[in-house]
Amino acid sequence: MNKTFRTIFNKSLNLMCQK
Repeated sequence: MNKTFRTIFNKSLNLMCQK
């Protein structure tokens, strides 16, 4: 159920880490 939210959150973290 929260798989989509988790994926989006993970992607957001990845983008932040890249900065």
